[in-house]
Amino acid sequence: MARLVEKAAELVPLIRDQVESPLMGEFENLSMLIAALVMMLSFARLLRENDGGSKELYYWVGRLVVCMILFGTGPTILNTM
Repeated sequence: MARLVEKAAELVPLIRDQVESPLMGEFENLSMLIAALVMMLSFARLLRENDGGSKELYYWVGRLVVCMILFGTGPTILNTM
């Protein structure tokens, strides 16, 4: 059993190099697309519910700014870990 665990531990870097690395760019693009879709739908909901004129709009814009900051710095933060 211990040899099996050791063999699995040896295979993890190989799997990471062969499978995860080539797909990372596609996963990042997919995540950006999904996030943009969620943001657009939440903005549409906010405009529909409040007719566009409420304090909620300011909070929504603030959350959008935080998300954009994370989009810009997220990959750098993760690569330095």
